[in-house]
Amino acid sequence: MKHLKKLFAFLLAALLVLSFSTAAFAAAAGDDGGEAAAPTASITITSGTASGTDTTSYTAYELLKASINGTAVVYYLPVSDAGTALKNLLAAVTYTKGETTVTPFTFTQTADGTRWNVTVSSDVADSDGELLAAALDTAAIKAAALATKNFSQNGGSATTGDVDPGYYLVTSSLGTKLVLQTLNNVTIETKNEYITDVKTASKTNMNVGDTVTYTITVHVPETALAGDEITVHDTLDEHLAFKADTLAAKLGETAVTLTDGTKKADTETFAKKFTITEAMIGQDVILTYDAELLSTAADDTGYVNTTFANDDSYETVPSQVKVWTFDFDLDKEFQNVTGDNAANYSATFYLYPAVAGENGTTQGTTPISFIQDTTGYVKADSDDEGGSPTLTINGKDNINVRGLQAGTYYLVEKTTADGYNLLTDPVVISITESVTGTQPDVTVSHTVSYQIGTGESASGTVTVENQSGTVLPSTGGIGTTIFYVVGGLLVLGAVVMLITKKRMSKEG
Repeated sequence: MKHLKKLFAFLLAALLVLSFSTAAFAAAAGDDGGEAAAPTASITITSGTASGTDTTSYTAYELLKASINGTAVVYYLPVSDAGTALKNLLAAVTYTKGETTVTPFTFTQTADGTRWNVTVSSDVADSDGELLAAALDTAAIKAAALATKNFSQNGGSATTGDVDPGYYLVTSSLGTKLVLQTLNNVTIETKNEYITDVKTASKTNMNVGDTVTYTITVHVPETALAGDEITVHDTLDEHLAFKADTLAAKLGETAVTLTDGTKKADTETFAKKFTITEAMIGQDVILTYDAELLSTAADDTGYVNTTFANDDSYETVPSQVKVWTFDFDLDKEFQNVTGDNAANYSATFYLYPAVAGENGTTQGTTPISFIQDTTGYVKADSDDEGGSPTLTINGKDNINVRGLQAGTYYLVEKTTADGYNLLTDPVVISITESVTGTQPDVTVSHTVSYQIGTGESASGTVTVENQSGTVLPSTGGIGTTIFYVVGGLLVLGAVVMLITKKRMSKEG
């Protein structure tokens, strides 16, 4: 983007008039050629308060030479083919100020025929710097310059290195131009404004499958020029899915047209540009779009979204924002079952989110859907197939349940092993987040606490134990006992009859 034409000219107009006035007096007095050897000078331009990367390139055109002797200074051109050609171009320069047409330069040849001394018109005022710079910025004058020096921003400043003392037109890739004298080293701090951008998220702690709305605020500086372009670059973490159809830009309530820009890397999610209008100058252009947190996400890590903007010569410092999700560990125990045998005992659970009720939070009606993986279960996102609310766990192995935002959840046991009682109360689980620092340099952690019914609250791994059932006493029928009693009596009767019969036989 080309920044404002006014960048330097107003700051240096006074130097312009002063230098030419000095030259005019020196020319009137004549030049005896007795000046001291001309020192070297340099032009340095710093980027002021820019926080991004300024790659502005500059070209310095030497239009007049300077002869210095103490405080005496005269500007001149050599009487040569090059000098005379440049003199003719400069003598024809005019600019309009109000209703006055100003011809700033008059040239007079010295008696020895070696120089064209310069006199400045009395119509040139301190505030004419911008007008004069614009008048001098022609292809013919720049091509006829006595010398040119290209230099560019590097680490916050740009310098020509040594140049001869003289009067220079400096142009930049921003479209700005300035005129200045270099009797000594000149350092200019740009008063230019730069693009800024800020990235925010509608939420930072979220469930897998939730949508976060990102907002990118791009400030178009006062120094911008209508017709130039700003490109916004955005890169989402791989665990966030970009919803391209939600991308939009506005200036206030007015839609802004976005077109494809050039990505700086293949990993960028998008690069979109817009053309600056007069209405945008000094205002904010707001870009928004949605992204979904995917079920590939883990807990606490933090997923970074990065944005920066650039024009032809300036690139902002990346603006970042993190989002994150949490988890808890679940352990299942069965009374009097230990070791590897516990793997044969299992239970299933549903996890419900809390919802706001009249008397505080209550259990929601729709269980959360999960996808099973090697470590446990992760909340399903919108593209996952085969999601189920069922969390299955055996008595040997713990499982990890992740993809949850901070808050309250209700873990309800749906089935358990034969011979064991189902829980009569849900397990109320609370996930509490802790965040230190500011975006994007945040450190995130969470704690887990839980309670079953009116039992004591505990923290850490959610541990749920099932109690075995109790064998109830029998009542009613006598069962097989009667058969044992009758059988015993029959056997006893048979023995008695046998003994009696033997005695009767002996007596007979």
